[in-house]
Amino acid sequence: MRFFGYRLRMTNRGRWEYTLSIKTGKGDYMNFRPMRRAARQADGKTAEAFLSRAPYGMLAVTGDGGYPYAVPLNFVYTDGCIYFHCAKEGHKIDAIQKDCRVCFCAVPRAEIAPSEYTTHFESVTAFGRAHIVTDETEMHRAAVLLCEKHACGTVAETESEYERFANALCIVKIEIEHLTAKSNFPFSKE
Repeated sequence: MRFFGYRLRMTNRGRWEYTLSIKTGKGDYMNFRPMRRAARQADGKTAEAFLSRAPYGMLAVTGDGGYPYAVPLNFVYTDGCIYFHCAKEGHKIDAIQKDCRVCFCAVPRAEIAPSEYTTHFESVTAFGRAHIVTDETEMHRAAVLLCEKHACGTVAETESEYERFANALCIVKIEIEHLTAKSNFPFSKE
C-alpha cells in the first residue's frame, strides 16, 4: 500500500517548496520534485492522453556500474500502466532485475520554432517500478495491445504473430507511481 502526501523542504537556494512524497509498503519514502515551470504543467488526464498517443518512449534504468542506461522502445499505455516487449535477456532486463525503479519519458509532439529560439512540445514523464509479466492472460493482452498500436494487421494476423513468437516474448509492465506532463505549445486564441 502506498501513501501520498506533500512535504515542505528547503531548496539549496534557500527557498521553501513542496514535494510529493510516496511511502511504499516497504517503509521507504520517495520525494518527487515539483515542476520548476509550473505554468506548463498539464493535469493527470492530459498526461495520460500524451502517453496514449506518443509513438515511442525512452526507458531509463540504473545500468551497469550505476551508470544510467536509457533506451528508446515501443510501448502501450493502458489501465494506468506502461507495457513494452523485449528480449528475455540483455542490459535492460538485467538492470530491471537488479533495481525495478525506472523512469519513462515520451514526447508525443514537438515542433521547432526557429524564429522564437525554442521548441514547442508536449512531454510526459513517469516514475514507477518495472516487472516482467508472468501471467499468460496479461501477457497476451499486452502483446495484442502493442500490435494494435504499432502494427496494421488484422486480428487473425496479430494472433498468428503472437503464437509464433510467444515463447521468445518478454513483456514488461511499469506500474506508475508518479506521472507528470508539460506542454509549451501556445494556446489558440479562439
